[in-house]
Amino acid sequence: MTVAEEHLHNFGAVDYVIFGGMLAVTAATGLYHAFAGGGQRTTARYLMADRSMFSLPVAISVLASFMSAVSILGEPSEIFVHGIQYWLIDLSFFITIPVTAVFFIPVFHGLGLTTAYEYLEQRFSMSLRVVAACLFILQNTFYIAVILYAPALALETVTKFEVWKTVVLAGTITTMYTSLGGMKAVIYTDVFNFCVLFISLVTIVVMGTVRAGGMGRVWEINANHSHLNFLDFTVDPTKRLSFWSLIFGGAFNTLPIYAISQTSVQRFLTARSLKEARRSVWMNLPGNLLLDSVVVFSGLVLFAFYNATNNSGDHLHPTPNYTSPDQILVYFVSEEFGSIPGIQGLFVSCLFSGTLSVAASGFNALATVTLVDIIRPIRNRRRPMSSAGSTAGQEARDTWISRGLGALTGFTSGLSLSLWMAIGAFFSKDEHGNVRENAFWLYRVSFMLYSVFTWLITVLIGYLASHVTSKVLNQEDIPVNPALITPLFR
Repeated sequence: MTVAEEHLHNFGAVDYVIFGGMLAVTAATGLYHAFAGGGQRTTARYLMADRSMFSLPVAISVLASFMSAVSILGEPSEIFVHGIQYWLIDLSFFITIPVTAVFFIPVFHGLGLTTAYEYLEQRFSMSLRVVAACLFILQNTFYIAVILYAPALALETVTKFEVWKTVVLAGTITTMYTSLGGMKAVIYTDVFNFCVLFISLVTIVVMGTVRAGGMGRVWEINANHSHLNFLDFTVDPTKRLSFWSLIFGGAFNTLPIYAISQTSVQRFLTARSLKEARRSVWMNLPGNLLLDSVVVFSGLVLFAFYNATNNSGDHLHPTPNYTSPDQILVYFVSEEFGSIPGIQGLFVSCLFSGTLSVAASGFNALATVTLVDIIRPIRNRRRPMSSAGSTAGQEARDTWISRGLGALTGFTSGLSLSLWMAIGAFFSKDEHGNVRENAFWLYRVSFMLYSVFTWLITVLIGYLASHVTSKVLNQEDIPVNPALITPLFR
């Protein structure tokens, strides 16, 4: 990443002390839980913290796990370029959080699950469980790679520390305390990293607001440039962002993250009771609104600062020379506050805190899914079955034909549609990175609505496939275990 390097300030001694201190405390917190209380002696303690956690640390851990350096750098650039409209996605949490707390968590907690994908076997089939687990492993592996790479680029800009060295450093520290300390280490290091992240963000936003002329001036400049574009009620699905796509499309995007992703579900299930688990989910509603609002406001501050003019209409500050809008926050902090000892160290610590939280949670979830959903089922399949086991196996095959095949068909159809839309849109872009207006309409659909289309196709095709299969094979409806249904509908 190259911004206008001649204007940037390099790390000083205080910056290195702050950044190094953050890494040291993170590692020490993780290592403490590797040995405290007799260490990680059982699988239940290592993977699920003995299901003994209180709601607050669980809630903070989940909250920290979804605010990576990608979000900290990407959201302000989105606001800087397109306006505040994206902030409306936070309203989707008024759908996501209640649905997760009321419908999903009681089922998972009641079944005593370790992974979300165990539910798929009990409800549908082993095949669907394995497919979903493998896709999670693939997706999470790539995601962790991206979130490790983003802060490495930022650090290289202000320290000249090579990207690969930063990736190795962050990856090594995270792997060390995650593998040794288990779930408790992940949760409590997340709590520390969240504190660093939030304090750093607020500090930078407050200082930036003052530098931009105050909150009133920030609001005025954004309003004068039509950057406070909250309410666009367009129902056109090809519109990049609208009120409807951000709220309802946002809900379809955030609900899987909170309700069924192993990264969050595993943390919720470490709670000592269902009440604590649900409370930890509810705490994420105000937490998300507060944290994301700070990040969004930083984008407004950046826009106001670089668009402020004097009485002659000349810009007071030169336009940053960046190759990507994602670089603007790094440029702003280094250019405007780099001469103040410790500020750049605080900012890079903020980026790394988010990254370490996401990576640690991802590593722990990957290990859990690999063990519980891949290795254990393979090991169990090798055991000889008794006559009772043979009967159970026949029942499982009947369930697979009537339910599993339909679910897998729907799942494959939905995945195929989303890939088709994404790939088609990617190859239909013009030189400015926008999808051409004459492209096939499905390629022009807002990225916020991909999950909506995918869900609709998955449910529709899955239901039809299950229904047709049952009719063709003349199978009777197999009753669903009530424990697999949310308590409100049992």
